[in-house]
Amino acid sequence: MTLEFSASQVSALLSCRRKYYYSSVQRLDWPEPFDRDYLKADQLTRMGSEFHLTVQRVAQGLLPIERAISNADGEIQLWLQRFRDTVRLPAEGTVYAEMRLTMRQADVLWNGKIDLLTVDGGGLTIYDWKTARKAARREAYAAAPQTGLYRALAVENRVDLGLPADVFPRLRMAYWFANFPDRPIEFDDYSEAAYREDLRRLEAYAALMRSEDEADYPRTQDLKTCSWCRYRTYCRPEGPPGAFDEADFEPEPDDFLFPPDNF
Repeated sequence: MTLEFSASQVSALLSCRRKYYYSSVQRLDWPEPFDRDYLKADQLTRMGSEFHLTVQRVAQGLLPIERAISNADGEIQLWLQRFRDTVRLPAEGTVYAEMRLTMRQADVLWNGKIDLLTVDGGGLTIYDWKTARKAARREAYAAAPQTGLYRALAVENRVDLGLPADVFPRLRMAYWFANFPDRPIEFDDYSEAAYREDLRRLEAYAALMRSEDEADYPRTQDLKTCSWCRYRTYCRPEGPPGAFDEADFEPEPDDFLFPPDNF
């Protein structure tokens, strides 16, 4: 049997193992909390989804950026203006928007939905849009499962993407932040050694996610994350243990366009 995992599942596992258990093992989806904190988090996620969908249409040439800006309002309009003013995509080459890549490790199939991928002059750039309220730390993104998985996926799919075997010095990953547009985080120092380490880490994550025993998935002790968790009604029905701070909230990778599922 093939097990299918994604970056969002690893993120859920690392933030709260019980959350991963509910979402990917039991595949629960209801009832969601119905209080101010959760609804605010849900609103932020929906705003991020609308931004991602709009940028996808712009990148695919289906919607001119100026029309996208005029059609939007509020914070999403501001994000699109910042995108227009600060993101420079190659004039030539191939652009893939919201592209899903896969790779296999033994009986595990890894999936990643990449916001934007460009292939230009024998090089490849992975773009990921973030709508978080808090300024990012480079070291956090360097260690993020999303960074390791997406770069490994690009290497594994290099032939289909028309890239040479020695893809490592030609591979770049860029995180762009809608609320901090002049402070992107970029990684262009990938190597075969780093790739092997990413594969090792992915194997370790998969080993943790194989179990179907609830006892292997304890609740997090970082209670602030409970305020925006959709599964709080199962493990903390008494209500949120702490006040919601939207500066700490960031939708997980892969969750913008697709509901939680067992990829």
